[in-house]
Amino acid sequence: MLTSAALSDPGRRRQVNEDYYLINRRQDLYILADGMGGHAAGEVASLLAASTIEEFLVLITGSAEITWPFGYNVRLPYEHNVLQTAVQLANSGVSHAAQQAEQYMGMGATVAVVWVRGTKAFYCHIGDSRIYLHRDTQLSQLTQDHSLVQEQVNRGLITPEEAKTHRLRHVVTRAIGGRDSVDVTVREHDLAPGDVLLLCSDGLTDCVPDAEICRILGLQAGPEELCQQLVAAANQAGGDDNITVVLIQSSDDGAGKQ
Repeated sequence: MLTSAALSDPGRRRQVNEDYYLINRRQDLYILADGMGGHAAGEVASLLAASTIEEFLVLITGSAEITWPFGYNVRLPYEHNVLQTAVQLANSGVSHAAQQAEQYMGMGATVAVVWVRGTKAFYCHIGDSRIYLHRDTQLSQLTQDHSLVQEQVNRGLITPEEAKTHRLRHVVTRAIGGRDSVDVTVREHDLAPGDVLLLCSDGLTDCVPDAEICRILGLQAGPEELCQQLVAAANQAGGDDNITVVLIQSSDDGAGKQ
């Protein structure tokens, strides 16, 4: 059984919250989007990206006959095809909207998506919004940032510690709405009782180190309280950006979904 909660906060330095989250418990679908573009454009991009992903997933799971606008890769599982198509549609939708109105020009979003099917979590991301797994007191980062500094870390040009304070650390190499198409890799992970999945924007990870995130997720508390603790920790550390967290807890207590 799954329980879930989410919380979004503008932080201490931003007047507008351009993050957006979406929880569809009927589909066990969880989405976080971090908008970019300034003014209202980031808000529009994150909302449009998340809602487009949800719309396609609801449509595909409720209909036996549907057109796959980007084709269907028979070498990949059904769930991978669904999430890849949904994110591609989101990318097309945000790109199209940005071309239709001058105030939306250049807008985009990063996204993190988790779709739970049975005891397996299918997930993907674009940009530097992250997905973590907390299991047995250990925290694992399931995603790797699509960012300039992460590429430099991968090439051995800078260390992970240097990346945390690098002046270009917020430059992403992939974003929803940035190009006509976007590379989407879907992965999957078996869930065990007691697992916690965390989707978060960089407003959390820029301020709160992984060790503190791990400590908070290890507390004996429900998802709502854990969300509050994570957001509070980011604000206490400066709250430089919008902060959004989505938590999914896997349990075997038979309590049902909340």
